[in-house]
Amino acid sequence: MRLSRRRWLAALLAILLAPTGLGATPPPKEAGEVRIVLWNVRNFGVSDHFVAGKRREDIMKPAAEIQSMVAILQALDPDILAVNEVISAPDDRYVRALSALLKRAGLDYPHLATVRGSDDRIQNVLLSRLPLRDIRQLDEDSFTLRRRSASTGQTLPVELRPLRGFLYATAELPDGGELGLVVAHLKSKAREPDIEGPDPDVPGDEAIRLEETQLLAQAIRRLQADHPDRPLVLLGDLNDTPNSASVRLLAQSVAAPEAERAALVDLQLTDYHGDRWTHFYFPAKAYNVLDYIWVSPSLRDRLRPDACFVYRAAETAGPRLVSATASDHRPLVITLKPHAAAGQASSASSP
Repeated sequence: MRLSRRRWLAALLAILLAPTGLGATPPPKEAGEVRIVLWNVRNFGVSDHFVAGKRREDIMKPAAEIQSMVAILQALDPDILAVNEVISAPDDRYVRALSALLKRAGLDYPHLATVRGSDDRIQNVLLSRLPLRDIRQLDEDSFTLRRRSASTGQTLPVELRPLRGFLYATAELPDGGELGLVVAHLKSKAREPDIEGPDPDVPGDEAIRLEETQLLAQAIRRLQADHPDRPLVLLGDLNDTPNSASVRLLAQSVAAPEAERAALVDLQLTDYHGDRWTHFYFPAKAYNVLDYIWVSPSLRDRLRPDACFVYRAAETAGPRLVSATASDHRPLVITLKPHAAAGQASSASSP
């Protein structure tokens, strides 16, 4: 049967404009599966925000951004949610507000953990449907750089601690196993002209990130040494690209060949177009990979490939489901199969 030109064009447009769904939202979870999401939600709380293109000081995250954030998380339905950039307050009011907001939206996380670093503005938060234990801060150590005085020009040693803190917790999985979780957020790319590291050619912000990375790697190696058989997931806004000095340092530090059982692997997640970028910097119109999920090699067989990705809304989705409405970062998603199911799949694929 031959189609008329008009009907043929209509059919073609229907195909081209139809939402693919692939990677926009994950398929429904199977029994025992665990979905983990990392998202820098951009300043959840009272801070400086842009409303209608204008910067406004000391206001709550705009309602449109919050509504978009909640709608996307409802679609992703994480069992474990790692959040960067929740505004700090002495009474953790924004941490509690985020938890209550999600609960009203049907995302109830009875288990919660948070830490603060030396930056008193923002913090990391971990929300979970699964029980969490052994919750602790990993960045008790400090590092020394040099600070230049604007008045005298002299540089003096200054002792610093990681700005946003490194959070650790152990999740109890439905299949009876354990999963170590590390949540990190390294120093931003905001310039630090008064800070100097050992290399005068390295900018101050990068010098801080390198030192924070060193401490993060040391903390991970300690976890690996203490619990070599416990799988580990690193969830973090590392604020640097895959080929940067700090990310390469982390890779070299936690993926040494002689420690293969305890190594961490960058999953290099992509969206359904194959794009890997996780952050859009509007002033420069720049797309970069700044956010990462790294896992122990023992978890690779447990990953469900069709439910591990960088979130990207379907082409026909409304603005509420577009991540840029909520944040300058995109969510990263992984889904773990139960240990028994992973073992069966591995056996079935063996010759």
